[in-house]
Amino acid sequence: MRNRSRLVGISTALALVALCSVSTVRSNGSDEDTRSQSEGPRSEQPRRGDRAPEANEAVGTRAKLEKEFAATMTNATLAGMWRLIRGDKIGPESAESYTLGEVKKLADGKWLIQARIQYGNKDFTVPVKVDVMWAGDTPTIQVTNWGVPALGVGPYTARVMVYGGFYSGVWFGKDVGGLMSGRVVEAASKEPAASGR
Repeated sequence: MRNRSRLVGISTALALVALCSVSTVRSNGSDEDTRSQSEGPRSEQPRRGDRAPEANEAVGTRAKLEKEFAATMTNATLAGMWRLIRGDKIGPESAESYTLGEVKKLADGKWLIQARIQYGNKDFTVPVKVDVMWAGDTPTIQVTNWGVPALGVGPYTARVMVYGGFYSGVWFGKDVGGLMSGRVVEAASKEPAASGR
């Protein structure tokens, strides 16, 4: 039972992996400061259309990041290490590996991650609806009090950051939690290699 709880909890947390509505955090001050130093003084009143390129750029950048995130996480394997947290004690490292199915953004702004859960002789896939919050170009997958009561799973809360081909995060259940980190191994391309020239 303890093994099942741990495996399901970590799988759920990683199903967060990767990251309410998606928002991009942008720095307004640093761009303006750099521009004013290189261009000299600017007029107090912005010219018509000054803000439109920034707004369009933010929307385009977010769309690109979301597309890359979905492509990276779909059918990916998360391979790394985890440590159990019980009370104020952190356990030794153990290897972990998780397989994800399709990862896609839904119309309501949430994300759906098909999380494969394996323990004992069980092997099944659970669709997990998550929030993906963005800090600049870095997604954090989040679930809060998620569970599948019919399977006796949860509730679990987790935060998993994905960046540069790696993941790192924490998850918590009723009596235990865990730390995790490792590599996001993207699925091999399904495009057949060109034969002959």
